[in-house]
Amino acid sequence: MLSSIFLSFFITSLLQGPFSSILAANIVSGNETDHLSLLAIKAQITGDPFGLMSSWNDSHHFCSWGGVTCGSLHRRVVTLNLSHCDLVGSLSPHVGNLSFLRALSLEHNYFQGSIPREIGRLYRLKYMNFSNNTFSGYIPANLSGCSSLVMLRLGFNKLTGRIPSQLGLLQKLERVQLHYNNLSGSIPDSLGNLSSVRSLSMSVNSLQGSIPDALGRLATLNFLGLGLNQLSGTVPASVYNLSSIIVFTLPFNQLTGTLPSDLGFTLPNMQVLNIGHNLFTGPLPVSISNASNLLEIDINKSNFTGKVAIDFGGLSNLWSLILSSSPLGQGKPDDLSFLSSLTKCRNLQVLDLSDSQFGGVLPDSVANLSTQLLQFNLRGNKLSGSIPSGIGNLINLIQLSMEQNNLNGSIPSALEYGMGSNVTTHGDMYSYGILLLEVFTGKRPTDDMFKDGLDLHNFVKAALPDQISEVVDPLFVTGGIGMEDETIMEHAKKDQLEESIIPILRIGIACSVESTGQRKDIKDVVKELQFINDSAFGPGMTR
Repeated sequence: MLSSIFLSFFITSLLQGPFSSILAANIVSGNETDHLSLLAIKAQITGDPFGLMSSWNDSHHFCSWGGVTCGSLHRRVVTLNLSHCDLVGSLSPHVGNLSFLRALSLEHNYFQGSIPREIGRLYRLKYMNFSNNTFSGYIPANLSGCSSLVMLRLGFNKLTGRIPSQLGLLQKLERVQLHYNNLSGSIPDSLGNLSSVRSLSMSVNSLQGSIPDALGRLATLNFLGLGLNQLSGTVPASVYNLSSIIVFTLPFNQLTGTLPSDLGFTLPNMQVLNIGHNLFTGPLPVSISNASNLLEIDINKSNFTGKVAIDFGGLSNLWSLILSSSPLGQGKPDDLSFLSSLTKCRNLQVLDLSDSQFGGVLPDSVANLSTQLLQFNLRGNKLSGSIPSGIGNLINLIQLSMEQNNLNGSIPSALEYGMGSNVTTHGDMYSYGILLLEVFTGKRPTDDMFKDGLDLHNFVKAALPDQISEVVDPLFVTGGIGMEDETIMEHAKKDQLEESIIPILRIGIACSVESTGQRKDIKDVVKELQFINDSAFGPGMTR
């Protein structure tokens, strides 16, 4: 008890004696260091379109300057957030004197020059975001001194040189983003020591060599992005066993080898599989169907072979499937049998099967594909037979490519108009007829009123001729000009309907009949329209 009282008295004496003056002096000294460091940073900013730096003056304490946050105890700078300010200039080395800094964000500016080595002194720094600038030069190796670093974002800059192996010392790193730079050399094995990393993005650089087997130790990795580099060799088996992977992207490299047959079991949480534009060979693993969370599959332009035997039915969230430019087809009748399982993918928007040697006929099951489908590409295959009429069920289709096949027969009428897509301009009489009906009624075939067998064609046809005034857009009757005398107006309306509008609508009806053989010829349409014009406005006249 006596010792506790003595200790309390001793500490109180220290705080009230000379030691307290020394402590206060150190705090003031630290504050002044931060103050001067911020002024040095401001001095190297040459462009400030939003006027952020205008608050950086001594009329008030630096802790209240724009983008600056201080700790409540020591009043030292803990956050410097200058992001999205379009600032121009370079980053002062004095940033390394902000020794209490925990977050440094400069993203979406125009900072140029090198990243100061002095940042390596900031051992408290947790978040460093320099993305979307024009920083150049090397990544400082002594960033390894930022031992508390959790996030390192340097993407979308002009950084060059090798990835420092010292980055592997940052055991707390969770996100490493180095994409869209000019980095070269190989991927350091030491990155396999980043035991906490969840996102590793190095796409769009000039990295060479093989993917290190050490990356297979990253047990918490969710995102692996290595696309658009010059990587070669096979993907290590250990990487295929990273069961935590959600996004797996390796496109545009020179990677070789086959995919493991159990890929869907070892990577069950995958949502994105993008390995296109490589040199992979062998079959597509049937086990892919086990990765039930898949949203995107892209194996465009590889050397995969063999029948597509994947059951896509369990991939209910799949919205994009690209199997193009790989010799997956064998020119056989059942090459596209997998399409029936795709009918269960109700969110599918992109389906690209082009240039893959698929043979046989286009199965009727295409009529049951997702109505959300926007792009359907079958170009450059060996398909034969006719186009299923039910393909018109794909009401949101924007792009349909079937050229360079052996298809025959007529084009389904619903395809000719596109069922809600833009009207074609290739002499398609069905489209032209529907266009006339649209223009003169002000209605579209996709309007809610058209259901249960009623369509625009039959809607207008049923109104001819007695009820035609009920379906014609009022703007086309008397030109929308008001008349004081109702009798005069009714006569004018009747004359206009009989002389021009009804004949034009009859042309629209004749052009949009279901049977292609019964549609009017374009030459006859031109003659009839010219006759209507001459009758209404006189020979050679247009209104």
